[in-house]
Amino acid sequence: MEIRELEKEDMPALSVLYRAFWGEDSDVAAMKGQLEALRAEGGAVVLGAFAQGRLLGSVTGYFCRDLYGACRPFLLVENMAVAPQSRRQGVGRALLGELERRAAEAGCSQMLLVTESDRAEAHRFYESMGFGKGTHSGFKKTLMGTHGQDGAQ
Repeated sequence: MEIRELEKEDMPALSVLYRAFWGEDSDVAAMKGQLEALRAEGGAVVLGAFAQGRLLGSVTGYFCRDLYGACRPFLLVENMAVAPQSRRQGVGRALLGELERRAAEAGCSQMLLVTESDRAEAHRFYESMGFGKGTHSGFKKTLMGTHGQDGAQ
């Protein structure tokens, strides 16, 4: 398995992965533009796990500046998705491990993530990766429908 940063050419495969995970279509052209903008701005990394050229999973990390304490940055983990047929094969572990390595290299004080409260299997996985459950509560407010599309959830 190879872990690498995703390129614009990977966006169609990422769209398929997101569709399998969230059950929603993604606009591939918009994804390419967003990836280009993220790269230009800096402060974000979009990783993919590949085997034999096939995208098995992906995760995005956003490096955030902080004003608290020693003002060390932190990493926000988003859009963690692993193809159903690739789960329990170390894909998620490898992706988060690479994000953690990069966060430590950048001097981050912590990694934060939010996941749906009913995803017990995901909770067990995140706990196995060292994320604390029950130490904090996460909240999420959707502003424009599901994943930025107009309409109610």
